Amino acid sequence: MNATSLPARCRSVAMWAGPLAIASVVLVIGAEVTSPGMLNPVGTAGAVAGLLAGVALVIGTVGLHVGRGAGDTVRRGDIPFLVMLAGGVLAAGGMWDMVFTLPVLAAHAPALLEQAHPSVLAGFLLSYGTLGAGALAWTISMRRQQRLTAADARWLVAGSVVCFTPLPTRFFLLAVAVSIVAARADRQITMHHPVRVEV
Repeated sequence: MNATSLPARCRSVAMWAGPLAIASVVLVIGAEVTSPGMLNPVGTAGAVAGLLAGVALVIGTVGLHVGRGAGDTVRRGDIPFLVMLAGGVLAAGGMWDMVFTLPVLAAHAPALLEQAHPSVLAGFLLSYGTLGAGALAWTISMRRQQRLTAADARWLVAGSVVCFTPLPTRFFLLAVAVSIVAARADRQITMHHPVRVEV
């Protein structure tokens, strides 16, 4: 049986974040083209993919942070990481709402959905803003500590910035960045530290 550490398992999950987020964006755009609004089968599939991507993103950020601090204490990156983690949880919660709450409201209170209530917009802005700000601060901190390559940092910075834009599944580029960084980390670890096998 392969002995796998928690960071390695988290990185394995992280590799799904990007593909799922891209699938979510494609499906959401497809839903808008075929039948405006998220409340159709294609839109629902996009929301489910987005929810799974959000969960994979949260788990993946844990793997990246713990992995970067293996054998050491990443004190300067801890607070930004916690902010990023909180933002990821809030963003995933927003996608959960799209999957489970909106269909019920559409069926029983469609008029409520048509009202653009300020608190809903504020909630989305706060969620993605927290995720983007935390990811940006974490990336800068890790880069200053030489725990991220310049290429990885560029991907993560770009993903952090997109979190502030009014796009569907706006954490999609950050999810892609986390997938790329996780995949590179796995390759580097495999090259330098062969997997230990326990019998």
